This record gives sequence, structure tokens and C-alpha cells, in this order.
Amino acid sequence: MVGRFIGHYPSSNTVEEAIASQFTFLITELLRGIGTASPSSTVEFLGDLFNPLCRMCPDQLGETLRATLATENFPTKHISRESKETFVVSVLKSSHQKRRLKVIIKEFSLECRGYNNQSIR
Repeated sequence: MVGRFIGHYPSSNTVEEAIASQFTFLITELLRGIGTASPSSTVEFLGDLFNPLCRMCPDQLGETLRATLATENFPTKHISRESKETFVVSVLKSSHQKRRLKVIIKEFSLECRGYNNQSIR
């Protein structure tokens, strides 16, 4: 729902200002949800939020993801720095492939939850 809203009004100054003012908080909470805060059955739907953000502000998204994930043990202690960087690169690279983005997010979530080397492909 929010993803459709963001995607529907990409050139609206009001929407851009609202997103910009809370961007770091939004990304932090999305990553927390992917990590462990959301039930695993709902994690793939968080990709619907990344998709329009990747199109609207890819540079800001990349910088914010990197800065937020630079925090040690965030979103969980199970994820390595290398996996975090791979996640950021994959998200930005797959911004126009909604299905692939959901897979990337689901795999990152599984790794955050301690399920290493278990692909869902």
C-alpha cells in the first residue's frame, strides 16, 4: 500500500519532502523489520517499499543503507559486513526487478535470522 503510494506520486514535492524528512528512520525501520522485527512470512512484502525508493532516490538510498548497516550487530549479530554490502549492491542493482528484489530481501532476512546458506531460489 505505501509502496504504491510512493510509486504513484514520484514527482510530488510534498511526498518527496515527507520521505526526505524521515528517510533514515524509514530505512532503519525497514531493515529492522527485515532483520527480525517482522514475521518472516511478511518480509518479502517490504520489497514493495524498496522498489519506488530505488527509482526515486537511488543515491540517497545507497548512502543511507550503507550508513545504517555500518552499525555493528545491526540488524542482527548474524549478518557479516560482506553480506551487508552485497545486500546494498544487490538492492540497488535490482531496483527495476520487483520479483528479484523480493528474493534478495528474503535471503537477507534469512541470513539475519541465522539461516546461513539456505537459498529460497
